[in-house]
Amino acid sequence: MLLQRQVEWVRRSGADAAPLHLVANVEVANLSALVGVGGSVLLVALLLPLGLLRPILVNLAAGVGYAFTVWLNRRGNYRLSRSWVGSLFLLQALSLTFLLSSDSGVNVYLLCGIPVGFLLFAPEEPLTRAGAIALSVLAYGLSETRWFSVPVETISTGWLHAISYASLGSLFVGVAVIVERFGTVLKRLEARQRVLAATDELTGMASRRHLLDQANSMLRVAQRYGRDFSVALVDVDRFKAVNDEHGHLAGDRLLREVSACLDGNHRASDIVGRYGGEEFVLLLPETSPEVACVLAERTRKGIENLALNGGSGPASITISLGVAGLRPGEEVDLECLLNRADEALYQAKKSGRNRVHLWSGQVPASP
Repeated sequence: MLLQRQVEWVRRSGADAAPLHLVANVEVANLSALVGVGGSVLLVALLLPLGLLRPILVNLAAGVGYAFTVWLNRRGNYRLSRSWVGSLFLLQALSLTFLLSSDSGVNVYLLCGIPVGFLLFAPEEPLTRAGAIALSVLAYGLSETRWFSVPVETISTGWLHAISYASLGSLFVGVAVIVERFGTVLKRLEARQRVLAATDELTGMASRRHLLDQANSMLRVAQRYGRDFSVALVDVDRFKAVNDEHGHLAGDRLLREVSACLDGNHRASDIVGRYGGEEFVLLLPETSPEVACVLAERTRKGIENLALNGGSGPASITISLGVAGLRPGEEVDLECLLNRADEALYQAKKSGRNRVHLWSGQVPASP
């Protein structure tokens, strides 16, 4: 349940399409843009009573620019968006410092470029990261020179102090928000990596690795408590011919439709996943071999009656299934159990395909 919630966070983040190593950095760009918009709104609110048109226009233009950062990320321009938001921070702070003087304290925003520059760029971009931090330090040093000490706009000392305190406070709050949210972003990234590791890319089903992990866990529980446990190995009949006659795209489409049917025809307690190529595995806990055959036959019929979508490919498809089960008290490992199911699958193929075969030569139970 927790993993599902984390997956939803990933899907809602807006950065889930980014390469894995950039997901966190793209999210920081979005957060930086949000902080920039908040700081611009705060400064506009302080400057409006003073009627200072030029600083107000600078902040309004900056707010629009920060929104542009999110648009760039949505368009997949990840490197440009991060460079854009960092440059915009510096340009806005320098412009306001020039108009209001360094006594306004607006130049403290330039210091924000140090931690944000570190978080905006991935470790794989050391030169860009170092350049962003160095640029922030140089910009802050420039803002302390005599060119920025005399204000262009006339403003009272009291208002200068108010703007200075607001700038300093918003800087601390903004950096705190970015750092705090960065931890959440990392959790989302970890969730995404776990999902990718546990999911087959083509079909969206459980991957081979995740499937074997679950099978080993189920097998240990069954052996510890003397319970039934069965596996069914599923193979798409004549799949090579589909690839040869209709192409690999048709074969991929067929595998996706078969996997969707398999996923919709198993019990809630069962696990189905892609074993490799055109083979799938059904893990059936608390299930005797005979009952497993009944379930396998139901699955076979579901695929046999599957209405394939349009496009190139076969008009119909069938599957063969080999079933093997763990008897209570029997001590076998997962490899042995899967080998049994593979032998049963071979017999199903040898007997004419589109059928269920139970290991050890037993006749499958009638559904």
